[in-house]
Amino acid sequence: MPFASYVMQAACFFTTGFFVFGPQMLIGMAAAECSHKEAAGAATGFVGLFAYLGASLSGWPLAKVLEIWHWTGFFAVIAIAAGISALLLLPFLNAQAPRETHEA
Repeated sequence: MPFASYVMQAACFFTTGFFVFGPQMLIGMAAAECSHKEAAGAATGFVGLFAYLGASLSGWPLAKVLEIWHWTGFFAVIAIAAGISALLLLPFLNAQAPRETHEA
């Protein structure tokens, strides 16, 4: 393997990891930050559960969309799903972390 293609391959792997796993880590961190300190692990676990559940259940319907409406329909469905997700996340735009109370 020529060195130039090795560097390009390493750069592609780095870029893929940065843009995929970075946001995934931030989502888990946001769940931990928005929950009570004693429930941070449970909040992170539930976010991971529903993320992986959604990813596993999306395969068959998206395959059917691809089969019927080809790539144009596939990308349209993905764009619509992204728009709906953004609309559902709008209420959290001004959310603040709960304040900690100091008990004596």
